[in-house]
Amino acid sequence: MTEVQHADPRARKVALLYLVVATACGAGLLLLIEQYGPSLSRWLLRAPRQDQLWFSALALLVLCLPLVLFAAWLWMYGVRVLRSDRHPPDGVKVVRDSPVARGSMARRYGRLCQTLATLLAAAAPIVAWLGWKLWRLP
Repeated sequence: MTEVQHADPRARKVALLYLVVATACGAGLLLLIEQYGPSLSRWLLRAPRQDQLWFSALALLVLCLPLVLFAAWLWMYGVRVLRSDRHPPDGVKVVRDSPVARGSMARRYGRLCQTLATLLAAAAPIVAWLGWKLWRLP
């Protein structure tokens, strides 16, 4: 019989709350961009070059920071899986009943998490570089 880690009802509620808050923030940001985007664009085109560079650098930082933070979290999660030789690791609350993997399959999950973390961390400077190149187009 396969070992199962049962869902934590509180973790499910917290995950749903995070999803609702993130969706509301994203929708609000889209509305702000739609409303203030044209005036921000006009200001940016008239602003001194130094201000344009600072704005673009800040925008690229805001764009890449979540990638780096998620990569760091995913790397540490992979470390926890590899150390405990169990997926999901001890102490992790799951939002649905999950089969527990041990041994080589758990190590595979841990290495997969670390591989994805590496790809995300590599994507951040690439996205920043591409954004910078796009900004510098005539």
